[in-house]
Amino acid sequence: MSRFYGCALISMAIVVLFCGATISTAANSVNIGQFAGQIEVNSTGSDYSRIGLEVNLGKFDWTEVQVGGDNYAQLSLPDCGFTTEIGKAKLPVIRKLVQIPFGADVSIDIKLMKSNTYSLSKLGIDMPLYPVQEPVSKEKLRTVPEKLIVDDEFYRADAFYQNNPVKLVEINVMRGYRFATVDIYPISYNPASGVIRVIEDLEFELALPGSNPSETESILRRYYSPDFEEIARNSFINYGELLTDYPTIPVGMIVIVSNSLWGNANIDTFVTWKRQKGFNVDVQRAGDLGGNTTGIKNYIQTQYDNGGIPVTYVLLIGDTDGIPTWTGSAGSHSTDQKYVQLAGGDYFPDAEIGRFPAQSTTHLANIVDKAVDYEQTWGLNGTGWMNSACFIASDDSWYWSVAEATHRYVIQTYMAPRGIACDSVWGHSGGSTSNIRDALNAGRMICNYSGHGSTTSWGGPAFGQSNVNALTNSGMYPLVFSNACVTGSFSQSECFMETWVRAPQKGAFAAVGASNNTYWDEDDWWERAAFDG
Repeated sequence: MSRFYGCALISMAIVVLFCGATISTAANSVNIGQFAGQIEVNSTGSDYSRIGLEVNLGKFDWTEVQVGGDNYAQLSLPDCGFTTEIGKAKLPVIRKLVQIPFGADVSIDIKLMKSNTYSLSKLGIDMPLYPVQEPVSKEKLRTVPEKLIVDDEFYRADAFYQNNPVKLVEINVMRGYRFATVDIYPISYNPASGVIRVIEDLEFELALPGSNPSETESILRRYYSPDFEEIARNSFINYGELLTDYPTIPVGMIVIVSNSLWGNANIDTFVTWKRQKGFNVDVQRAGDLGGNTTGIKNYIQTQYDNGGIPVTYVLLIGDTDGIPTWTGSAGSHSTDQKYVQLAGGDYFPDAEIGRFPAQSTTHLANIVDKAVDYEQTWGLNGTGWMNSACFIASDDSWYWSVAEATHRYVIQTYMAPRGIACDSVWGHSGGSTSNIRDALNAGRMICNYSGHGSTTSWGGPAFGQSNVNALTNSGMYPLVFSNACVTGSFSQSECFMETWVRAPQKGAFAAVGASNNTYWDEDDWWERAAFDG
């Protein structure tokens, strides 16, 4: 797996302070307007000429951030992102993905906007708003505070920042769904006067001249996949408003096998099981497709475009010497995602992809045994262990609280309500290698780490390849999430995530980790979104 990150270039006058930032207070709520809730965004209906959206805002939260001897306020809204211009005020942004027809141009038409202006001091916020900071990599352990970047010219300006309430960001395609990314800015800020303008009620439409209903419905029906529907349902605010009568077809899977593993009986075991589950499985030898990224991608693309059942899943069986990988565009890391970027010319995948990183027939047997065992029986030791999960947070002296907050969100939102007992192995509070070992040996459904990492281990609490190989969790294999740098760098001979799945009758049945460096805030967002679905 790999993750793409953009960079911001700053060409204006900037003040840089060497100060540690700490959140000093719990969140405070400010009530505004007549809406009884905090924030709500709804579709008011879609057709092939327009899509209506409405936004209601009843309150926002703020926390005090202490930086050296200075205090700042950070405004926030639940499930919202933030502006990204480094050094300028960090304001809440509501980002929505809106399904749109093929052929349509898109323009924004504001129908109603009710806003009010508030003095921050009169709201009890007697301080400027906190500036956006550069993403902080988990690559290095921090021993000194980060630099605080402040755009001094911005904070002297007597003008509202983010004065445009709605912006069309981009248009993309994901497996038959054409969609627009729309950013909504409910709060704008005048730094010189210390005033915010808050939109309490907003109604707007996306006008869609040029829509092609027949093309849209044809593409949606061709690329329908029940497994991808869950992604679409949770992604698009107006899901299902353009088409409701989808066909009933099998789920397509392409399995591509390296030359050295071709004909192995374990592949037959896996494919037979998938066919028993109802998958339409197409098995190909990598060498027959050219043995290179271009040939393999061309085969997948042709099957996606013209095959009777467009592929939903691609599984690569073999390490990178047998099935080559791609190089990421934001660095030199490895990525397989380009194999499934099949429509729209964008970064969104149009099928799902995974790899069994087997270098040998022994590796393959271990991986298949655990994967099939998990799917068929949920483990040979009963299912009681499936009601437990292990969450591990960094011992980093500056950012430990970020990892812990992420895990708490997942535990409180999704685990506890379902009766899933969770270990909280917090490195900053003394969580240890033995705590991780004991939890996994007792059986855990999920093992989720956030902190520092390397190609062979987690940084703290420390847990490495030798620890995985010493586990005794036979028949109780978790799904491992590794929010850490390069633990999934699968171009190595054996990276940490590969150890988890290659280990015989122990370790994990599947593992997710980054092949490049990751970032504290971005890993927080990723983990929350992964569990939000």
